[in-house]
Amino acid sequence: MRFNWRALRGITSALPGTGGVIRTKLEDFKVTEIPSYLPCGSGSFLYALVEKKGLNTKDLIQYLVKAGVPVTEVGVAGRKDKNALTKQWLSVPEKNEDALTKLNEVTGVRILEMAKHRNKLKIGHLAGNHFEIRVRHPVDRWIEIVDENIACIKKHGLPNYYGPQRFGRYGDNAINGFNLLFGNLTLRDRSLSRYFINSLQSQVFNCILKKRIDLGVFDAVVSGDRAQKHDTGGVFVIRQGLEEIHRAENLDISAVIPMHGRNVKISAGRAGDIEAEILDVLGLHEDVFNKVNGSRRISRIRLEEISIMSKSDGYVVSFFLPKGGFGTCLIRELTKRDDVF
Repeated sequence: MRFNWRALRGITSALPGTGGVIRTKLEDFKVTEIPSYLPCGSGSFLYALVEKKGLNTKDLIQYLVKAGVPVTEVGVAGRKDKNALTKQWLSVPEKNEDALTKLNEVTGVRILEMAKHRNKLKIGHLAGNHFEIRVRHPVDRWIEIVDENIACIKKHGLPNYYGPQRFGRYGDNAINGFNLLFGNLTLRDRSLSRYFINSLQSQVFNCILKKRIDLGVFDAVVSGDRAQKHDTGGVFVIRQGLEEIHRAENLDISAVIPMHGRNVKISAGRAGDIEAEILDVLGLHEDVFNKVNGSRRISRIRLEEISIMSKSDGYVVSFFLPKGGFGTCLIRELTKRDDVF
């Protein structure tokens, strides 16, 4: 139940890694949010592109609430890490402009751009994130190793694991979610309860994904799978036709793994067998998730935008991941470091 990179096999695990260290400085880990749309210039909401350093998204929200903005009126498209230099959009009602501009007075925060829009910004209103991550002090032959790993990932796809940020400082958020579902823990904070239970769903997802890699079906689809088209996002059920096998091999489609809940049940066919085995190993059963909503998450990411820049003490890797993707997953594949956070 506790998050552990060592337990999650990567797709490049047979290849060497560059080693090295990240986050020597906050500027070594840069994340820029790529919105799904830009503010149109008119409306009753005020959008701001905010750069922050050493603060997470919750910190920004708390500052706005202290300045008089109701917490339900603060809009964000995604949540960004504390130990990084990040840029993200947020929104408040136009009447709260003074509170928004006061973010400039917070140490480590800078408003880069402001504009009006018609609606509140909501979770998921983003295309993805652009990462720029510096790896210092890799092994001498790091260029060859990076090229080899990237070639493998481009061919097979990047495992879409939930990274360590999802599971808390000590990696035990899923344990709290387990105890909540089985009545061994009670919390008054409903939002925190949902977060812990979602962490448990994320842990189950990671274990199913790792199992598919172990079984050699990571870059395949099996009977009962739902598959998603990478180009259009369309989802359909696999009935094991030869055409679908080739589309998976070509990274045109990928299996979508369930996050079990009242509205998302165990799949049919071989996909369901894999899911049921993992639930059993974790001491869970399908019905335990009946009180929470489920969802589905694609199993792999098609890596299309990536570049490497050599530095005096290592290299910088710049890449784009669609929303929900964790940059640490790619860095871990390249470095083979299990302490990447």
